Amino acid sequence: MDDEVPAALRRAAEEAIDEAGVLDALAALGAEHSPYGRERATAHRLADWAAARWPELSWRVDPLDPTAALPDSANLVGSSALGTAPELLLYSHLDTSLTGGAEFDAPITGLDAPAPELIRPAGTGAERVVSGFGLGVARAATAAALVGFAAAAGACR
Repeated sequence: MDDEVPAALRRAAEEAIDEAGVLDALAALGAEHSPYGRERATAHRLADWAAARWPELSWRVDPLDPTAALPDSANLVGSSALGTAPELLLYSHLDTSLTGGAEFDAPITGLDAPAPELIRPAGTGAERVVSGFGLGVARAATAAALVGFAAAAGACR
């Protein structure tokens, strides 16, 4: 795939990525289990983390009206008076479908124990792999959206 992307474009993308910021956001997202319909605690934890990291931006949790299927859901909204970045709404996939209970989670994780925390990359180059539950679904995209929003708003220096 490296041959398909011009070297200058690949270099510019690599320089623009705040790798530490994305990894920190992934760690904040994965700090606790976040079952479907019960994402509000994750939204609050992520809002607190983002407010501490980027205090010049505004973060709010908008709880959704509870239903039987979604008893404790919420959206996370980031906004900025900096630059020209519009608001960012994080709605999708703050959950991981995991409960933290090994018995329920085992068919999903394949483990008889609670899912492990985020494993940060070691090494250099292509072998640097981040692993953790929910990354392939949307957690990685959410982390990238948070860091990208902060950068677009001018909060990342």
